[in-house]
Amino acid sequence: MGSEYAMTAFVTFLLAHSMYKGALFMVAGILDHETGTKDVTAMGGLRSVMPVTAVIAFVAALSLAGVPPLFGFIGKELMLEAALGAERVQLLLVLFAFLAAILTIAVAAIIALRPFYGARHETPQIPHEAPLSMLIGPGLLAFGSLALGLAPAVLGADALLTSAATAVAGETLPVSLSLWYGSTWR
Repeated sequence: MGSEYAMTAFVTFLLAHSMYKGALFMVAGILDHETGTKDVTAMGGLRSVMPVTAVIAFVAALSLAGVPPLFGFIGKELMLEAALGAERVQLLLVLFAFLAAILTIAVAAIIALRPFYGARHETPQIPHEAPLSMLIGPGLLAFGSLALGLAPAVLGADALLTSAATAVAGETLPVSLSLWYGSTWR
């Protein structure tokens, strides 16, 4: 798209994406480690024995789905706005964004719900909550997404993303984020 707004949207989405994807990949590792299987269809009902992991997965999946007030919402909103502002292929980009959003919400629901809810399945290992050392990383990323969604400027996202957008654009490109662009906490 090439616009300054698109570059701002790109770096914001990249940070949001890295936060929820990083958290979800680490949750996948926790599930594998604690159940002895990578097969998500062989999991179910783990919320009762892995409540902290379930909450972390749920928050990260909500950010993946673009639900406010998470940082994933801000990143996806900026990307949609950039697509709406594209001159040449606006309709095609918006259509792709809409289809991607539907599929992303479906994936987020599967990730957040399938292993943790429903009937309990037998797994190769008796599952239990992961040690704190395994929960810190995904927990910081998932709840960092909540914190950045609620107060991006206060937590330094504006300065970080201004540096990234400036590096991409090759010129100073200030970033100023808000959860809502109407009335806001700022």
